[in-house]
Amino acid sequence: AVGLARLPFLRTQAEAGPGGGNRVVFATQAKVPREREQRERILLALAELAGRRPDLDVVVKLRALEGERQTHNERHHYQRLWREMGEPGRLAFAAGPMHEQLGRAAGFVTVSSTAALEAIALGVPSLVLSDFGVSAEMINLVFEGSGLLGTLGELADGGFRTAAAEWCAANYFHPAERGDWTGLLTGLVIARPRMPARSLLDGPEHAAARRRARLRVEVPPTMLRAGYRAKRRMRRYLKALS
Repeated sequence: AVGLARLPFLRTQAEAGPGGGNRVVFATQAKVPREREQRERILLALAELAGRRPDLDVVVKLRALEGERQTHNERHHYQRLWREMGEPGRLAFAAGPMHEQLGRAAGFVTVSSTAALEAIALGVPSLVLSDFGVSAEMINLVFEGSGLLGTLGELADGGFRTAAAEWCAANYFHPAERGDWTGLLTGLVIARPRMPARSLLDGPEHAAARRRARLRVEVPPTMLRAGYRAKRRMRRYLKALS
């Protein structure tokens, strides 16, 4: 059975409380665009917008500030890149929850971040940059037909827009009454015998797997890789002695 549901992190304006503000939020994406020159062009367009509109605070919303750990390492971190460019303009950099930034946003821009969906749900005028392509590789193919695709030039002009109603209805923003997943889930629970939840790693035979899983969470990846390499070298050394 397949049920229809809204994405759970999409809050409406009514749920989020009073909105509106003077902030333009650029949501970065760790993987795209990949090239340094492409990222520099984005920063310069944001700085141009800030120069033309002194009434706006233009914020680059990072997954993590420079030097902090994050899920995907970035070769060209936006904050470091801006510093290396000599900070040619007025930009601010921030981390933390996206909803805090969107609650004060007058405009939102990204290349492919799913934060665009949060902005749409909150009614924040948005722009999805198409200068670097619209494709699966750029992770923005879903925005075709949304009415949100635009250029760096439009960003510099403050050309934010509202998503097309037809696209919204087909992409997570259907009317609430069409959501039927709770009824389907309730039916499945009632129809099947109740059994206590059990981890796939329960039992003594999975003790090593549990230790590895805990290490992945608690130990920094670089240290973990160094430990694995040392372990392999020691095994080869012991094998050579035997």
